[in-house]
Amino acid sequence: MGTAFDFSFMPRFETERAVLRAVRPAEDLTALFDLFADERVAQHTDTGPFAEVGEAIEVMDWIAQIFQERRGMRWAIALRGDDDQLVGTCGFNYWDREQRRAEIGYDLAHRHWGRGLMTEALRPMLRFGFEEMDLRRIEAGVTVGNEASARVLGKLGFREEGLLRQGGYWRGAYHDLRSFGLLRVDWEPAGDLPDERFR
Repeated sequence: MGTAFDFSFMPRFETERAVLRAVRPAEDLTALFDLFADERVAQHTDTGPFAEVGEAIEVMDWIAQIFQERRGMRWAIALRGDDDQLVGTCGFNYWDREQRRAEIGYDLAHRHWGRGLMTEALRPMLRFGFEEMDLRRIEAGVTVGNEASARVLGKLGFREEGLLRQGGYWRGAYHDLRSFGLLRVDWEPAGDLPDERFR
């Protein structure tokens, strides 16, 4: 087993269209609020829809906390050449070092849906998980009815493994979750990724 990432810095990734960078509490607060104030984005998450800025601050605090405690990390997604404006987030919501597995989550502003942007943004993150975090398994849960998210995972090589009945709880109700997994032995890095994995 290799040596896992030590959280001494927040990696940065660039793809053809996207930048994955550290979330900036002051500069990104309004964009994060706008992201989760949109019911179309929030409907399949336990995060919104936001009604006040304090809810966005709580998410910012959670992102900082999981990184400081070395149990997860969350990136801001920005478009290259677009003033580094946050248009979504993605990351590892938890990391089980002993079992060498982690769960991912992701979200994107509605105006950018249907363009393949999330699939593109997640590729270097998955590569980082397998190569630098030394994961053997990456997991994701998708709310029943969220077909767009399931398609993203399918394009990235995840396999649907079953249904977690009442696997999630938010907005006062239980939700069934489709379970997806990607194993390191089944994963192949995308050929168009740069040699420099992170900086």
